[in-house]
Amino acid sequence: MKGFDELSDALHEGDQPHVLRSVYLVGRHGRFENADADADADVGADSDFDLQAITLLFDRFSVTLLCDAETDQVELLVDEQVQWPDMVITDISDDLPWGDIVDDHFLARFWRMTNHKGYHDAIQLLFLNVDRDDASQHIIQLEAVASQLYISRLDWGAWHYDPHVHIPDD
Repeated sequence: MKGFDELSDALHEGDQPHVLRSVYLVGRHGRFENADADADADVGADSDFDLQAITLLFDRFSVTLLCDAETDQVELLVDEQVQWPDMVITDISDDLPWGDIVDDHFLARFWRMTNHKGYHDAIQLLFLNVDRDDASQHIIQLEAVASQLYISRLDWGAWHYDPHVHIPDD
């Protein structure tokens, strides 16, 4: 998949964590589902339109997560922006799930996710707090489905399986 190697390289540059500074939703006028919607209406996270791209701005680079409409796969553009003639860009940094992450958390890891048919149709991002005394973390998944991106926040927290823990018999 396009861009995953570039993102990995960007995460390993420098000695400081790459703090998320802002998040932008990138949609297209032609993709609005509600044809009666006012053209001047706010197109934030509550609106009814297909989400096609998200841009994450970090201290030293940007990442655009793009839904490839032809293949329903997630593509990454590092330090590039999408160029659509009818695009609408909205700052969603204060909206869920990003409001708790922006300016406090850095991108620690990411996973390219492959479905059972071999399509790279999702990415998972792990954000950790820049304050190492604060163990908060946020896991965000972006999945390409039917030519649009769906965002999920995995909030149940981190857990792990320890095969060495003895479970008492009933």
